[in-house]
Amino acid sequence: MVLHAAVARALDAFATQMRCPICLEALSRPFSLPCNHFFCEACIHTALGFATTCPVCKAMVRKRTLRHDTSVQRIQDALQKLMAMRPAIEAPVPAVTVPTSICIDLCSEESEYEQSNSVTQATQIDAPPLVPVVAPETEVHNAILSPERPPQTEVFTGGQVVEVSARTWPGINKLGGTAWIVRRNDDGTYNVKYVLGGREGRVDPVYIRSAGTSNNDNNSSDDARTSPAPSSARTIPSRKRLSPAIESPPPAAPKKAKKAVHIREALVFLCSGLNHDEKTLVESCAQLVGATTVHEWTESVTHVIVKCQHAAPMRQKLQLSDKVNRWVKIRSIKYLKAVVSGRWIVSDAWIQACVKAKGLVSEETYEVQGLLKVQHVPEIAKKARLLRQANLATATGVPSAVGTRLFASLVCVVYGNFASPLPPKHEIGSLVRLGDGTIVSSLDDLVKAAAQTSSRTCVVIVEAMDVVLPLPTTAAGLTIYAVGYEWVLDSVSECALKPLAHLLQT
Repeated sequence: MVLHAAVARALDAFATQMRCPICLEALSRPFSLPCNHFFCEACIHTALGFATTCPVCKAMVRKRTLRHDTSVQRIQDALQKLMAMRPAIEAPVPAVTVPTSICIDLCSEESEYEQSNSVTQATQIDAPPLVPVVAPETEVHNAILSPERPPQTEVFTGGQVVEVSARTWPGINKLGGTAWIVRRNDDGTYNVKYVLGGREGRVDPVYIRSAGTSNNDNNSSDDARTSPAPSSARTIPSRKRLSPAIESPPPAAPKKAKKAVHIREALVFLCSGLNHDEKTLVESCAQLVGATTVHEWTESVTHVIVKCQHAAPMRQKLQLSDKVNRWVKIRSIKYLKAVVSGRWIVSDAWIQACVKAKGLVSEETYEVQGLLKVQHVPEIAKKARLLRQANLATATGVPSAVGTRLFASLVCVVYGNFASPLPPKHEIGSLVRLGDGTIVSSLDDLVKAAAQTSSRTCVVIVEAMDVVLPLPTTAAGLTIYAVGYEWVLDSVSECALKPLAHLLQT
């Protein structure tokens, strides 16, 4: 089958209209926009990643409005079949010839009487000769797609500052401007990076000139650069971009005085009264914030996480206030050591908040108020923590060894067996030591300490007040008090020394 030349030209023009305005190639899986412009699937998704507007008419577009245009796809398939027949028009079309003479038989009408004797006369009429019609050769209309490139007179190097001309025609909108040469490609084009931001690849060298070259000095070269541009292109003045050499660095801002940075202690978590699942959550939080978990009290502990009971559960349930009074129901040894040492005592809700925020949150909102049995003394944990902070300002030793100094004025001895269910004897002594109190091992040592100093109070801590103390005779005339172990626990629970009422008769 041979196509007529006019049909071939129309087919070429239609194929040009069916190209993607972005890549200027045949449509591959066409997608259309609400503005009825269609593009390749990959091209339009890439373009919408830079700007949510149609690349042709600049109408606002959302990705969810994209759709695969099956009608355009069928047209594209049919066009490809026709283009496959395109080489057939290259075959020569035979000339259409017309004979130089046309014989026309004229039949003369006879009368009805002489019909049987009618004679047919053949008359030959000479006609003028007709010129043969020959199909012209096919013209290739691809000047817009591949304009003829004039010889290049200048080669640019990487890092050179150049001016890129603006290029605008259907489907292309390049504003140009001052740029750096990134590299030269194998096909002679250049990749550039604009001073005001953005990159462009494969720029034809006919649109590039040195930044120092003026338009007046190079009129002939500018004409050569603009000559191969498509006829439908219109010239747009390029944006004024400042060369990097012209830009001056901004004035240096005055340096502000650096504030003193408070270095936070390494976080060490200790749990008290939590179940297995809650302890697992604490370990997960410790890994998240870079903390360490321990199972027994050490001086390096910074946070004690306890199980709290809320004084106003209905108020918390209705979420009327973020500040909830949290109280400790069980007075454990770990809790008492945290109070006398001035450490953070927080509810397990703080751990949940840290896990939810994926980082540390303020402890003040989740700090416990104190012991539930002594609600008349609120904010015990905060009071102990502030006492430690005040002592840290004047301390010269290791910060982890600084506490509330609650028992700093006492010299004590723990006398008795302290069998179960009483608290262990060494734990009572530990509370006194954590409060900077002095523990001696026997009554004789206590009497010696009482005789040597009058600035410190000597106290005997006993299991019960009815215990008879075998004091040595050297204790005569000395001031020695006797207290039960509850006195130590109550003093720590309220973060204040209880009165010493029982003076031993020496």
